[in-house]
Amino acid sequence: MISAIPTDTCYWLACNIYNKEAYYKIFELKNRPGNKLLSIAVITYNDLKLISLLSSSQINFLINYPHPFTILTKVNENFEFPIFLDKLQYSELWIRVASTFLDKDVISSLEFPIFLTSANNSWDSEIYDSSEIDAFFWNRIDKILPWKIKPNPPSNIFRFIWDTLELDYIRKNY
Repeated sequence: MISAIPTDTCYWLACNIYNKEAYYKIFELKNRPGNKLLSIAVITYNDLKLISLLSSSQINFLINYPHPFTILTKVNENFEFPIFLDKLQYSELWIRVASTFLDKDVISSLEFPIFLTSANNSWDSEIYDSSEIDAFFWNRIDKILPWKIKPNPPSNIFRFIWDTLELDYIRKNY
């Protein structure tokens, strides 16, 4: 099942990470190249320990980070990765913490962890209203959570440099 979900910045498409059909359907809907990987969202900071190799001090840093963020980090080898994906291709993940950017009602309606990507084609305008989802995707989304979004800049994207708390910004909006 693919859901269109309202976030802190715009509408995003999401599916459970173990749903192979939905994963590939997102690429098809967006005409997204297969080498442009999807982000993952976990519910809480504790979930970062299960999915990534972030240290406790790095996670504590993220807990106190004042802006919306996406962290690029290596995958924990013990994480049960979807068998239909190439682990080497996803050796690093773009991860967001859902409790920092999603409403509690939205979180409770999804099955985590989730793959997610903005609900627009790359370089097209963002979608901020649920009525635009049907128009853009021609009624091919399974569930649309209606909401009016106040547009905000996209999250900062960064990785930690080695095992330090020093950041390497890939995109900085705040």
